[in-house]
Amino acid sequence: MTNSDYYFLHVVQPGAGPGGGALTVAAQQVGATTASFLVPNGVADVVVRACNGGGCGPFSTAFRVNPTFGNPRAPILGEPIGGSIVDGGFNSPVVVFTWSRSPGDTGSNFNYRLYVQDFSRNAAALDVMTQNNYYAAHISPSTRYDALVTASPKSGGTPAQGPAQAFITRGLGLDAPTFTEPTVFSTVTRGTGGTVRVSWTPLISSVDGSPSPNTYEYLLSGPQNFRGTVAGTSVTLVMPPGTYTGIVRSCSSGTDCTAEPTRWGPWSNSGRGGSTSFTVQ
Repeated sequence: MTNSDYYFLHVVQPGAGPGGGALTVAAQQVGATTASFLVPNGVADVVVRACNGGGCGPFSTAFRVNPTFGNPRAPILGEPIGGSIVDGGFNSPVVVFTWSRSPGDTGSNFNYRLYVQDFSRNAAALDVMTQNNYYAAHISPSTRYDALVTASPKSGGTPAQGPAQAFITRGLGLDAPTFTEPTVFSTVTRGTGGTVRVSWTPLISSVDGSPSPNTYEYLLSGPQNFRGTVAGTSVTLVMPPGTYTGIVRSCSSGTDCTAEPTRWGPWSNSGRGGSTSFTVQ
């Protein structure tokens, strides 16, 4: 994929996931073409796809691996990938959670507790016990969540809790866009001349579900503040290093966007889209 900005790397074990399909047991988002992270034992396929602000390309041809060095004791979330944005249709994301099994798990001798925290409300969004290593749930769109899994042997013993991973849900919005690049909580390296590309989703037409050719206004706060309007869904800026928070809104195509605020939709931090935070280096 040309002009790739980051990559999603998945380690997939077949036959164990939702509906009997493949299960992501380890994953990572990276900005380089190499990565090193914990992978549980067992035959698995490694696949990777390249992404930029316009979306992601297809997964690569699978590369078969069979690590034998020992499973991580604590279950590790394979998906959602930490720091990722999860798409799920019109304002109702369906999120599939998958994770690696603990050592000695035969599929029936461990219980797993999946806990998902709604970061915006500081309250539990999901707290379930399951013997399976996946769970699918309807949760709110345009929300940041932290998720972790705890493994408990049924015969007793000390539970092992995996690390929390943050992600953001995104429904394709009818009234507010959502940032896609840089990905939330990511660190990006400036390009030639100190440039960084920032992009967001288009608004979706309520008539036929197609992208609307709207005008967009972006606002980025950090070491230097940026604000402007563009006809498309991306802008390239010269940005000093530091941490930034961004929001974006839309004005219907063909209308007078100078008529503030009646012509503009809500900012993406209103709960109807997604704001973003990222670090530039």
